[in-house]
Amino acid sequence: MKVLTCPGCRSGKYVELSRSGALTESRNNIDFVQNAYAVNQCNNCGLYYKDEVLSEKEFKVYYNSFDFNQWSDPRNIYPTEEIIKKQLGKAIWQAKEKLKILDFGCSDGRLLHFFAEQSFCFGFDIDERIYKTLSEKGIEGLTSKELEDKDSYFDLIIISDVFEHLLHPTVLIQQVWKKLAPGGKLIISTGFADSDYCRFDIADYWYFKNLQHVCMLGNRYIDFLAATLRAKVVLRKECSHYSASFMKKAGRKTAFSIRFFLYKHISTKKSSRLNRIVRKVPFLNKIVKWNTQPFYPFAKDHIVTVFEKMNP
Repeated sequence: MKVLTCPGCRSGKYVELSRSGALTESRNNIDFVQNAYAVNQCNNCGLYYKDEVLSEKEFKVYYNSFDFNQWSDPRNIYPTEEIIKKQLGKAIWQAKEKLKILDFGCSDGRLLHFFAEQSFCFGFDIDERIYKTLSEKGIEGLTSKELEDKDSYFDLIIISDVFEHLLHPTVLIQQVWKKLAPGGKLIISTGFADSDYCRFDIADYWYFKNLQHVCMLGNRYIDFLAATLRAKVVLRKECSHYSASFMKKAGRKTAFSIRFFLYKHISTKKSSRLNRIVRKVPFLNKIVKWNTQPFYPFAKDHIVTVFEKMNP
């Protein structure tokens, strides 16, 4: 599906940053194909987005093919989730009574179940198969209709690893914002396009090579969203999405640095003297065919942002 205007503000003015080839993924014997795409940055709101994505109908079939249990291991807590846990723990500790917390896009409650005894926890997800699991963890699952009746209800709302999947991010966040009580906080965790790791060749960065990911935010969009919501930004915390020991990180960083140098100077997208020489060298000429930026799992390419709803 061709994206003609910015998903964040509907502006048709943008800067094309880089391009990449088509993406294909097979699930349940169904091939999902996204056309070759460019990543644009909107001149108005600053959102980074693909100009080609799957249609809403295709995405519905795609997401229904997932097994939500693949994310259910409670030992596998991401650094982004650790930051969110600290924010929730701090808010619960400071509160005079039990808080009402909503995880929008909660999966099986992998994050919220830590707080089910200290607060009233609610979960919403497009995959209604998870609601039985939520109940077993002390979390009340809400349908779309039930969520409609919760205006100015929640003290805290979490949108974690969801933003990047949204075809209309600003519209949805505005709808969720209405559910937040005055003085409440909205926590958004997602990829951060302003990271130095993303900026070199963003269309071929691993985040956009994921067929599910259609947009990324940066500081300009965060400021745009805060102005749109009339919110106060109380936290911007950059972090990695994955964690490991110091030694493992050091080893992977060294390997990444070497591969990134080769990709930057020799890959097929570059036209240089070194590129032309390497093309003629057996074994090394394979490097010329690299078309995806090397993956470094511990890069600070994510951000946790907290928006506070001001009292009227």
